[in-house]
Amino acid sequence: MRVGFLVSLAVFAAAGCGASRAQRSIEAAAPAASPAGAPASAPLPVPASHQPPRLVVALVLDQLGSDTLLKHLPWLHADGAIRQAITRGVYLEHSVYPYANTLTAPGHAAIHTGAPPSVSGVEGNSAWDAQKGGPVSCIEDVRHPVFGREPEGISAGPGRLLVPTVAHALKAQTGGVAKVISLSLKDRSAILSVGSAADLVLWFDSKLGAFTSSSAWGTALPAWVQRYQVEHPLTALLTPWLPHSERAYRASLGRDDAPGEGDLGGFGTTFPHGWERVAKPWSVLGCTPMLSEYLVSLAEAAVHALELGRDSVPDLVALSISGTDCTGHVFGPDSWEYVDHLVRADRAVGAWLKRLEQTTPIAVLITSDHGVAALPESRPGPAGRIFPQLMQARVEASVAAQFGSGPWVQGIVPPYVYLTPRAREHAQASQVLARALTALRKELGLRDAWPLSEVRQWASDPDPLRRSLELSLAPDTNADIMFLTLPDYPIDLRDPEAKGTNHGTPYAYDRQVPVLAWGSAVPRRRQSEPVDQLRVAATLAHLLGVAPPAQAAAGALL
Repeated sequence: MRVGFLVSLAVFAAAGCGASRAQRSIEAAAPAASPAGAPASAPLPVPASHQPPRLVVALVLDQLGSDTLLKHLPWLHADGAIRQAITRGVYLEHSVYPYANTLTAPGHAAIHTGAPPSVSGVEGNSAWDAQKGGPVSCIEDVRHPVFGREPEGISAGPGRLLVPTVAHALKAQTGGVAKVISLSLKDRSAILSVGSAADLVLWFDSKLGAFTSSSAWGTALPAWVQRYQVEHPLTALLTPWLPHSERAYRASLGRDDAPGEGDLGGFGTTFPHGWERVAKPWSVLGCTPMLSEYLVSLAEAAVHALELGRDSVPDLVALSISGTDCTGHVFGPDSWEYVDHLVRADRAVGAWLKRLEQTTPIAVLITSDHGVAALPESRPGPAGRIFPQLMQARVEASVAAQFGSGPWVQGIVPPYVYLTPRAREHAQASQVLARALTALRKELGLRDAWPLSEVRQWASDPDPLRRSLELSLAPDTNADIMFLTLPDYPIDLRDPEAKGTNHGTPYAYDRQVPVLAWGSAVPRRRQSEPVDQLRVAATLAHLLGVAPPAQAAAGALL
């Protein structure tokens, strides 16, 4: 999975995405003259500080693809986290996830374990549960109730994570002395970044309208967290969202309400975004930079409360800015809203990190869990949205036409189709499966579909696409079929329906993300040649001065 893999991946990306997209992707393969894993460009001088960091901050900017960052760099402030990395440290423009199912949960697991879903066990944000008759979150864990949601039976923990994280390695190799915290707006992002090896894990619960945790990391929400939320009420964030620079956005980004943008819960498609029509503000607040800025201030308070970076043993902060993902989904990655959110979140993080490095030596690593497709309405060629509910109905009808009334399909959790026990146990089960596959392959916007038994045989296949699909399968996957959309045919969000965009494919726009780093003992280098995203975990371990988890892809990127 080194240079040879990336060369073949470049060929695949070019074939799958078209010439225009190839020009802004990784189609320039890693130079053959470079040894495997070595940087292709010469490093610049190392900063003066060689002191090992006492605190490492692993920052994930959710849904920040490589090309999206390159396109929006002019908007970012010099004091922001990203510009500081480019000026002071390392900027690897194209880091490539080797698996196809580019979603939030697999991405965070990969960043912090160095393993694809086939090893980590985290293949998607959710999976179909036959007993419950619907999808269940990948972090649902009945052993650990969520604080404040106990009466509803809501639980959360790292149970599906099959391998240790960098946080586990840090705890083990420091005798438990090192401290680890993880914060995000999304529960799965916060949890899968550290697993069970954390002193504090916090996420925003839109039902509670508050940040919370679960019994996986303590018996109650820490008192200081409760006090912080009382002293800094989230209701204060329910103010109109105004654009940073309306004139500049209009000149460079075009119209505010571009075709395909969604109206989430009455928040509107144009600035200013007010709350007058929003019935459920806590479900919408996560799309705004106001909550992202609040998350950064909460992370700062957590570092202070737990006294991270105060001794010679390195500590770890995992911080995931999830709000950019929501904004990109609803409005698209080229929207005024996405740019405005990215600029504000980046600057808030940058300001905090500048304050932090005045108190202790720090190192910062910045990356993303996945990219995203452009709004279908903005694409010059064939594009559209895939509607799983309609697809399921057509597959069901097709199978029923040959084998009688069903049900034959339990459900669809993209990219998987789950057949019913009746279909699996039918005397002609193979024909039932074949009929379902035939129906799927007729769907507009689908590239192909395969039985999972076939996909599992592709670990060593010469086709990089097939290998990426096999790497997406968790060992205990109980689906029957895997399907793949065509480029520029994202899965519909449902909320808002028939609007916005999505990710989760092996195409370059979803699979390529940046990696940046700066701080103590971090060299200076910028590189456009592709690298392996699974090496980020080893890079975090390197910054912390510990050995990475055994399953992590070898070789720090610095």
